[in-house]
Amino acid sequence: VTGSGPARLAQWQEIDDALPWMEGATILVILVIVAAYFRSVGAPLVTLATAGLAYVVAIRGLAWAGERADVTAPSEVEPVLVVLLLGLVTDYTVFFMAETRRRLRAGATRIEAARGATARVGPLVFAAGVLVAAGALSLLAGEMRFFRVFGPGLAVAALVVTFVCVTLVPAVMGVAGPWLFGARVREA
Repeated sequence: VTGSGPARLAQWQEIDDALPWMEGATILVILVIVAAYFRSVGAPLVTLATAGLAYVVAIRGLAWAGERADVTAPSEVEPVLVVLLLGLVTDYTVFFMAETRRRLRAGATRIEAARGATARVGPLVFAAGVLVAAGALSLLAGEMRFFRVFGPGLAVAALVVTFVCVTLVPAVMGVAGPWLFGARVREA
């Protein structure tokens, strides 16, 4: 059997078989790196909880938007969506948490630290999310239909991730404050 259809199906099967292992390895690497950077257990848990919530909301949002527009996203979008989502959530949560931790070490209360971090990092994260969404939408300008169908779904996912991170992470920082960053920050 030859042709682009069977080749695409075989390629998808290979991706689908490897995807759970790659997702698990990526999540483990994120856990280790964020835990090592912040020297805590709470920080990577916030990152993964945010990623989980963003994934659920993005998948539901894509399904809802697809129903309204009477289109379906190709199954190949899921691996790309997972990679985009994990990357953005990790970056955005680390930005918020690093600034919150810096302010806590400087003597701010948990609310002051979260508020100040949000004021400083929030606009940057929001702008970055909008730029990622715009970049994803630029796939619509391509000539190959295969790539054009990825654009809207990835743009929606980028916006969902941005809104989840801009709202949830500062709230968690305000509630948990120094308890997310280990004994050194609590003592300071």
